[in-house]
Amino acid sequence: MKSSITGTIVNVKTIRKSVSTQQELVQVDTTDILFVASGAFTALDRIVGRRLDKKTLGLGVRSGTQRITDDDKLEATVSKKRDYLLRQADQGDLITFGIVPELVGRFPVIVPFHSLDKDMLIRVLTEPSNSLLAQKKLEFAMDGADLSFSSDALDEIAALAIERKTGARALRSIVEKVLLEAKFMVPGSDIECVHVTKECVTGKADCMYTKRAQQATG
Repeated sequence: MKSSITGTIVNVKTIRKSVSTQQELVQVDTTDILFVASGAFTALDRIVGRRLDKKTLGLGVRSGTQRITDDDKLEATVSKKRDYLLRQADQGDLITFGIVPELVGRFPVIVPFHSLDKDMLIRVLTEPSNSLLAQKKLEFAMDGADLSFSSDALDEIAALAIERKTGARALRSIVEKVLLEAKFMVPGSDIECVHVTKECVTGKADCMYTKRAQQATG
């Protein structure tokens, strides 16, 4: 791997077009390929915090104001401290984390990503053209129903995602759980609108259904 990052010729197997064909080897020059390594790096902030504490000297007292402690109850406070610590991370911290020095040295630029706050998670939910909510609205539209979310419902979904500490990945599981009953209620029914409120997200109420007006006969 190390030689591939710095630049070398590697043999890459091609994808089989059919079971009967054999895989061929193609030579690829990695010299001009930009390698980007990413990961969660769980607990890296603790490593950085310990290093920074050791540098703080004053009458033999170490300062732990930027370290995440058990007293930090609010997730917003924890995220703020974690973001600060990760911005101070250097290659030595990655080596302490467990990555071999030879590999760390081949990645000279370290870029930390800040935590997603509530507003960012709501934007992830709503703004992209293929956002999660856009996908769900399309699914319900195929069954002839409109799907809508109140603003406080979106706030609650984002808040729950922050509590789960898995970033935007938690949004899908939360939304799927909220809409589970509605996905069975709508198909083949006279429901024309499904509205999700904060109470639906917290499990205190069901989704609100609006049915089509019955046409008079005779």
